Amino acid sequence: MKQNRQELYKQLVDLYGEKCYICGRSDVLLEIEDLIPQSASKTSQLSNFRLICGEDKVRKSNKIFREVEYVQYLNDIILKNNNFRNTEIEVALNETKYRADLITQRKAGNKWEKVLIEVKVIPTFTELRLREIIEQLKIFKKYSKDHKIALAFPGILTNKDNELLQKDGIEVWDINYISTKFFKEIASTPHPLFQALFTSKKNVAEHNKLIMDLKSINPGRKDKDWSKYQKHIEKILDYLFGSVLSSPITELSDHFKINRRDFILRNYAETGFWAHIRTRYLADYIVLDAKNYTKKVTKKEILQISNYLKVHGAGLFGIIVTRNGSDNGSYYTCREIWAMDKKLVIVLDDNDIKKMIIAKASTNNPEEIIRQKIEQFRLSM
Repeated sequence: MKQNRQELYKQLVDLYGEKCYICGRSDVLLEIEDLIPQSASKTSQLSNFRLICGEDKVRKSNKIFREVEYVQYLNDIILKNNNFRNTEIEVALNETKYRADLITQRKAGNKWEKVLIEVKVIPTFTELRLREIIEQLKIFKKYSKDHKIALAFPGILTNKDNELLQKDGIEVWDINYISTKFFKEIASTPHPLFQALFTSKKNVAEHNKLIMDLKSINPGRKDKDWSKYQKHIEKILDYLFGSVLSSPITELSDHFKINRRDFILRNYAETGFWAHIRTRYLADYIVLDAKNYTKKVTKKEILQISNYLKVHGAGLFGIIVTRNGSDNGSYYTCREIWAMDKKLVIVLDDNDIKKMIIAKASTNNPEEIIRQKIEQFRLSM
């Protein structure tokens, strides 16, 4: 159904009114939006189009949605599935202060089993955040001993994270499980964010290769391995952030040739996470070092990257990517340079990078891991 945009706009106004289909505002400039992206649906039917305001288009493009929206959508698709019954939202657990996001009954052979579903709207988790969630679900299990416990979220986890959850008997309702289990229900339940999220294609082959190639590089100071690691991190950075930040500028020194950084990424983002980083930490440029160490990063490496962070230079935000994380000394150094100079440095290890690659492959925001790292650091002060 090919037609010009002006004609399509008029048809949408006739059908739905001249207002944003998400917030309902009519006093703002509106544009035509696909419910399911053309690349995923290949459809040009009128029912696939709506009118949207600029604010909600930004929110949608950055995949920002509230937990209550996600809980409601899961409730809607579960209610349509004949293998589930008696689904409820926000259920109090045995007269305690704890409330389950969703409780339902699932058909298991000739019986019906109760399932308690904890819902999170973030697509991936740092190890610390995941362990906090597991402890929360253990409490839920204590007060709901006759229930299966599930964690539902709009992303995919690493094998290590899945094993952590399964070890404690927690079911994983990730984007793959939900899109497969409720395929028909999702197709018949339109939503400006979730329907596209669950039906989009995932570039599994590319993300698997990036992860496997990372695993194949031996940690250590040998020139061959060091060079391989640095080049591979450059490829990963471009994959993760190439659509928002510039391709990495490599091996750039300051004017006096004293401080050299492995990568600089230009940050001209006007919306979303990177716009916040740019404004809050004066980061017109993201400074990044790659360390192919067998051991943990120490105080020395934190001080090295902090020397390059300047208000009148690259900005005050830096990242160290390394194989095995950082030690306690580096943490206290990060505290000192933040408290005294407002310079923020975070450290990402192999597992963090894998989580970010998987998030990107599942059409989510890989910077969620960076956001959680910053949050954990700031709240630890």
